[in-house]
Amino acid sequence: MEVCPVEPKAMHKVENGMTMHNLSRCIGCRLCEENCPYGVIHYNAEEPHAFWRDDTALIPDCTSTPVKTTQKVDSKVIPYYSPDRDHYTYQGIREKNKVEKCTFCDHRVERGMAPYCNEVCPYDARYFGDLEDPESTVSKLLNEYPYQRLKEDLGTEPRVYYIRNYKPQKSNREG
Repeated sequence: MEVCPVEPKAMHKVENGMTMHNLSRCIGCRLCEENCPYGVIHYNAEEPHAFWRDDTALIPDCTSTPVKTTQKVDSKVIPYYSPDRDHYTYQGIREKNKVEKCTFCDHRVERGMAPYCNEVCPYDARYFGDLEDPESTVSKLLNEYPYQRLKEDLGTEPRVYYIRNYKPQKSNREG
């Protein structure tokens, strides 16, 4: 975040502690990508999802074209368009000549929901919650099991924890 040359910063922390990226402020300089200690920021050099704008059938006279497929699902650009992200270009998915990173589904977190990856993980291996609440599932898990945080020695205060020996008996997710 510190290397972002624009003011206000395109890469910034929000009130809940998550590092977020504002596409409208991003100038595509890639300094954040080069300096990210976790390697999770990626640059989009090409027009994202160009496939879904193609009007050529994969198998002529047999399959639909990607454009027709998107029309059938009433999509603005791509079949998995998210109306929850209307406040972003490409609905928060991608933009050419800009960087991107995981947003932890901030639009869901704002509504008190967990990130989508948390909900759909088939192995119940992901948990998301309030670290400040000692009664939250994540706090209880971190108190019960040894954990690791990536590159903690860099002073970045990571808030993603990895528990190696946890084996859930049943799903006990927070909503």
